[in-house]
Amino acid sequence: MSKQLKADMLLLLVAFIWGSTFVLIKNAINDIPPYTFIFIRHLLAFIFLSIVFIRRYKSINKHVLIYSLIIAVFLFAGSALQTVGLIYTTASNSVFITSLSVVFVPIMSLLFFRKAPDRSALFGIPVAILGLALLTLDEGLSINTGDIYTFMCAICFGASVILIERFTNKVDSILLAMLQIIFIAAISGGFSLALERSIYTSIIFSANVITAILITGILATGLAFVIQNTVQRYTTATHTALIFTAEPIFGAMFAYFVHQEVLTPRHIVGACLIIAGVVLAEFKFNKNSDKPSL
Repeated sequence: MSKQLKADMLLLLVAFIWGSTFVLIKNAINDIPPYTFIFIRHLLAFIFLSIVFIRRYKSINKHVLIYSLIIAVFLFAGSALQTVGLIYTTASNSVFITSLSVVFVPIMSLLFFRKAPDRSALFGIPVAILGLALLTLDEGLSINTGDIYTFMCAICFGASVILIERFTNKVDSILLAMLQIIFIAAISGGFSLALERSIYTSIIFSANVITAILITGILATGLAFVIQNTVQRYTTATHTALIFTAEPIFGAMFAYFVHQEVLTPRHIVGACLIIAGVVLAEFKFNKNSDKPSL
């Protein structure tokens, strides 16, 4: 088995783990408030990564602290909006809407940094938006509150992608990510104390909560991060992006088997259009050719 095939299989495992988290979080927030859950999840992930990458702390400086804090603000906002959104919407809708973060990257790059989007993004964006409309709008053209939160979550995650791209070449990328996680834990811990302290006594550390914390903290954040940083050098960015489009498919599968969430034909078409839009937005076209660059 080639190194690239092994890398692709491990990245597919990451997409599988990420896809499972939507159902796990939806189950957990019945017994634990959202900010407290986010705090414990990221604290556990930080401890795990600190054990693996303890030597990275030697290179801490003010620049990496500032960059990681800025990114963490957007990642926290995205995590909070996604988690709260899952209270009101289905896991299937959440996973497909969240995947739109990829599509928002070229839009925000144009708006804030005047960076023209690739031709591929110009094709992908309207396709994904049409898919979003089919997935979220009901017959009265109204939209679920949870879907609105999740849409805002995707925007925040898209902004974080742009910031990571701008900062990652200036500092140690692994240290940057580790500090993002502890900052997210600190911010969510503050929100938890401010907004959820009065209901701490009602928290139930049920099997659903413990399972969700362990999988989202250690596997979906800690282990997934280690896998990405270890194996991505053996595959291409395009392969990685395409593999990660499997995340919403896995998410919908988990939602079906765990919650019996069944997508209607209109929702299926919308979900497929979102994935198609994301794939189109990820492709890069050569300037001298109409063929996609892989």
